[in-house]
Order: sequence, then C-alpha cells, then structure tokens
Amino acid sequence: MSETKVIQASVGSMKWKNDSTQNINEARKLTKKISNSCDGRVNENIKPGTRQNTITYTNEKVNQKFRTLRQISNSAREYLIDINQQIRSGNRTIELLDKRVANIERDEAKNQMSVKIRKNRPAAEKEVDNADLLLKNEANTLKEQKQLLNRKKQIIKNINSKLAGSKELLTKLTKNLTPFLSLTPDNTLPPKYGADDSIEDNEGDPYMQKDFEKIIDEATNYIAESKILKSDADQCMKSCDEQLDETKKQVNQALRTKVVETKSLQKELKSAIDEVQQLSNKNVKAFKRTEHSWLDMKGPESRNNASVNEKPDRPLLKAFQQPLDNHPEIFGQKIGSDKLMYSMKETVVNMEQLRVVQETLQRDVQGKKQGAIIDSQIKIIRNQKIKHPKFGIDEFYAIK
Repeated sequence: MSETKVIQASVGSMKWKNDSTQNINEARKLTKKISNSCDGRVNENIKPGTRQNTITYTNEKVNQKFRTLRQISNSAREYLIDINQQIRSGNRTIELLDKRVANIERDEAKNQMSVKIRKNRPAAEKEVDNADLLLKNEANTLKEQKQLLNRKKQIIKNINSKLAGSKELLTKLTKNLTPFLSLTPDNTLPPKYGADDSIEDNEGDPYMQKDFEKIIDEATNYIAESKILKSDADQCMKSCDEQLDETKKQVNQALRTKVVETKSLQKELKSAIDEVQQLSNKNVKAFKRTEHSWLDMKGPESRNNASVNEKPDRPLLKAFQQPLDNHPEIFGQKIGSDKLMYSMKETVVNMEQLRVVQETLQRDVQGKKQGAIIDSQIKIIRNQKIKHPKFGIDEFYAIK
C-alpha cells in the first residue's frame, strides 16, 4: 500500500492535516502487515481443507463400499439362479433314472416269469437252447444296467447336495447384505466392469470379498460338474435304452424262431406218423393174407383153428398106400408152411416196432405242441407293455 500524498490545506493548519494523514498511513501499514501475516499462515498450513477433504474421501469410500456390496449381492443372485436351474435339472435327471430303473425291474419280472414258465416244458423239450441262453444274458444285462443307473443316480444326488450347500451359503449372504443395501441411495449403482475384471480389483471389504470368491469358486465348480454329470447320465440312459432294446429283440426273435421251428417239426412228425400208420395198416393186411395162406395150406377143416394140424390119413391118400413123409405134396406143404409162419412172425415184429415208433412220434408231437404253446405264451407276456414309453410305465399288467 503506497503512502497517502499530502493534500495542501486551504483552511486547516498543516499540523492538523499531517496528524490525520499519519494516522491513516499507520492504519494502512498495520492492515497490510496483518493481511500478509494471515496469507503466510494460510500458505504454511499443510491441511487447509481437512474437514472437507475428509468428508469427500469418506463419501467416496462409503459409496465404493456399497457399490461393491451391491455387486456382490447381484452376483450372488445370478449364481443362485444358475444353481436353482442345475438343481431342477438334476432332479429331472434323477426322476428319469428312477423311471428307467422301474422299467428295468418290470423287465426283470418278465424275464424271471419267462424262465419259470419255460421250466414247465416237457422233459424232451427242457434241453438248454439258444432262447434259454439269451434269457440268461438278458437277466445279466438288466442287472448290470440297473446297477449302473443306480450309481449315476447317486452321483447326481451327491452333486445336488453340494449345490444345495452353495445355495444355502449364497442365500445367507444375500440376506445379510439386504439391511446394508437398503441404506444406500437409489442412484448408488455398482460400477461397470469388463469381462476380465473381478471384485478383487476394486476397493471394498477384503475379507468379505475373499469369502464371496471362495463361495463363488465352489459354486462354479459344482455347476460345471453338474452339467458334465447330467450329460454323462443322459448319454448313459440312451446307451442303456439301445442295449436293452437290442437284448429284448434278440430274445423275442429267438422265441419266435423256436416256435416256428417247433411247429415245422410238428408237421414233419405228423407226416412221419401218417407214414408209419400207412405202413402199419399195410403190415396188418399182409399178416392177414399170410395167415389165410397158411391156413389154406393146412387144410380147409383147420382154417378156423390154426393150432390143429390136419392128418393126411383120408381115404383118398390111403388108396396110394405110400408113406406120408415121402409124399411130394406133404413135403411142399411143409416148406410153404414154414415160410408163411416165418413171414407172419416177421410181420408181427414189424408191427410191434411200428407201434413203438408211432407212440414215440406221438409223444414227441405232444411235447412239441406243449413247447410251442409255452413259448407262444411267453411271447404274449413279453409283448405286454413291451413298447413302454422311455420315461416310465403307468401300470404293469399282472401275469397270472
């Protein structure tokens, strides 16, 4: 501040004016001095706006904290949605596995019933055939597939339990965050991060972030594992369906073939029985002709009694006065009688053999008939609900 210039007085004395001017100059010097002193103290102060800066800094930290908490809450809700979807998907897979296991149990009952019915076949038909081997193979296949599906079901249940545990932790976390988030203003939104950013790159509660990241890592692993196991279970069910269908087709085809073969053999056996019957009738006729010839050779009086031998001592023969043993007619009759007797005995033996063969063929035909009926019944039983839906049978027809 420059000093005040002396104004030439026109009325007052010079001393009076100088005194006033001096007072003004001293006042201005003091004002300048105090002003410079205040400015110096302001410049030397290292925290000129401590309160305001503290308020601003604190608000930024608080807002950042709540943004992080809101992001954690939103991420937790998103993971809860994924976990719920995986749990529902796992439950559907378990339901499908249960229904397939129920189908296998019904097929096992049919298999056991088929084996039990086939044991009632006649003795001649009880020899182990290809159908018996295929039924045994089907039983083993059903048992193996049932055990495999049960193992898959238990694995899905275990991963669902793990997902339920992660769901419980995330639900508890969101409930704990709700009171804090209700204190934040509506315009306090979580920051937008890129795909490669994570919550750990932002300011917030490091302990909560670490716990949250641990929960999220476990949930992510469980979700990925659940998807893989579900896909594996679907593939396993598809493979089981194809293998069981193929096994059933083989058994059914074997039973159909056995029925056709049995009926074909029945026709051949009946044809053989007819041939034996014709030959037997022919032998009966031949025996009767031979018997008549033999009786005629023995004499008309003995035709009705083959055990009585006619004596050649009639008057006509006595006239010749020849020994009976040397008579040519007697010799010829004896040879012819012996031949006819041998022929009759041979015919009787042949008739007996034909009778035995005919009875054997008839028993075989009866056995084949019963075997065909039993296999046909098994086919009917196996075809009942055999084309059941892939996702289960509503009911099962009782086999009486």
